[in-house]
Amino acid sequence: MRLWNHNATIRAILVFCLMGLFGSAFAPPAWASHRGPVFYVDEANPPQDDGDGDYHFHSLAAALAQFPSPQEGDTLLLGPGIYEGDFTLSVERLTIKATSGAEQTTIKGSLSVEVEGVRLSGISVDGTERPFGIRVAADKVTLENLFVFGAQTGVLFEGAGSLKDIILKASRIYHNETGVSGA
Repeated sequence: MRLWNHNATIRAILVFCLMGLFGSAFAPPAWASHRGPVFYVDEANPPQDDGDGDYHFHSLAAALAQFPSPQEGDTLLLGPGIYEGDFTLSVERLTIKATSGAEQTTIKGSLSVEVEGVRLSGISVDGTERPFGIRVAADKVTLENLFVFGAQTGVLFEGAGSLKDIILKASRIYHNETGVSGA
């Protein structure tokens, strides 16, 4: 016992060895390590090149419609621009992230998150004349660095029962009739 109390080096080696033996018990779930292709959406990309297998699309609608064999954990990067439409996200653990931030990347419409694990980051959602800007109807959803404005309800949490593990951080939800609402 005296060695344990007085020798930090032995303790560090012991902890390191134990982590090696039991490390797999503390590993994240398998889906967390998925490194599928990154899909790029850029309105400057020619529409005729959509779906040619290079993972580049001219619109968010084209990317979501032609998403080749979507897998949990895929990433969709949005280039600067305005993307018009009402979109339903139905690929679990999909990340949609703006490459240039919410100041330069706007979805003029609404987003409805239907499956768990979706992450939205760095996007403006202009929900003008819509019932909601973002609707969340699934667990484990992350909304970060967003601007959501112009809708009846900026962010609507709606699900059968209570939603769990929702992260809403560093976002501006403004100029909506109601900022955040849950059913």
